[in-house]
Amino acid sequence: MVFQAWKDEVRQHEKVHDLERKVQMGKNQVPWSLGTLRQARLLKRMNFAMATALLCKRGCRDRMDFLHALRGIVRARSFTPKSSDFKTEYYRIAWECLQVGDDSPLLITPFMGAIERRGPGQWSEFGYSDVFTWQLGQEVNPPTLGRYTILDDSRQRVNLHVEDIGTVSIVGRPERDSMIQAFSSAAKLALEIDGPDVKDFIKALGRTHTGSASTTMGILEEKNQVDRLQRVLNRLYNSPEVPTWPLDGKDNIKWLADVLSFSKLRPGDDQTVLGDNAARFGTIHCRPYDYTVGITCTGSNRMFAHKVGSFVLPTELRNSRAYRIPGLKYLCSEKDGLAILIQGDKTVGRMIWATPA
Repeated sequence: MVFQAWKDEVRQHEKVHDLERKVQMGKNQVPWSLGTLRQARLLKRMNFAMATALLCKRGCRDRMDFLHALRGIVRARSFTPKSSDFKTEYYRIAWECLQVGDDSPLLITPFMGAIERRGPGQWSEFGYSDVFTWQLGQEVNPPTLGRYTILDDSRQRVNLHVEDIGTVSIVGRPERDSMIQAFSSAAKLALEIDGPDVKDFIKALGRTHTGSASTTMGILEEKNQVDRLQRVLNRLYNSPEVPTWPLDGKDNIKWLADVLSFSKLRPGDDQTVLGDNAARFGTIHCRPYDYTVGITCTGSNRMFAHKVGSFVLPTELRNSRAYRIPGLKYLCSEKDGLAILIQGDKTVGRMIWATPA
């Protein structure tokens, strides 16, 4: 009942952060975590990342108690600890989860060193998801090529079958002043990267904002606004001196948000597309290190816009390579949308909407 009441209240606010401020919510009071508890009861066993999310703020007496609880709910049946060192045991449980086909340890938000923004929380160095980084939820579709994954125990190396998406060529920096200004920046950048074709533009927004491109295109067609949007896209694409989508005028950014139903609740949603992007999906994408990037496709040599959650600064993110994990889907991602970004031998970011362009 508490969780449902919270969801009902969220629908009455532009974004969940506004409601949290209104009720003066502390960092550890998170009604949305009750949803994770409910899912846990239904699932009994869950992926490593979701299990960590569930337990990291549950008041375990010490770190070893945390590990005992973690062993009890992950898919890997790990019963006997082999060390009294927390990090060693935590990583061993993660490795055992990888061995039973749970890829979530590969998508964990790592401790980000000097740019870490999650605060001094007890689990921040190990946390996939606490009040600072949201969970992706349970796995709803396994990786298509998961049976070919090879784990080298001696070198602690994972050989994963992935699809090469391409190279990060552009790292955009969206504005933070308001949701509509952030959308103004992201929409213009998507236009510049993917070009003015209306279908390409809608697909680009599907890779940078929550909500499927086909649903958005259907809404646009139902409102009979396809031709008008095409004319606006052509005009703005031919106006490189305009750095963001205009905030004023006839075809301003509020018009775009309304015509795509990004600023209104869609059936079954608790938040608008823009509200979700500013709240939980912003956190999943490691805000303030969430970027709209241009990735040059390995096959076509075309550039496509994508949303990236970066674990590093733009200088290290640029020229990294993106690899898709085919078929893998979690509750808060798109099928065929999970991807990791690699720079050298280091994972530097993740994507959850990286569907094939």
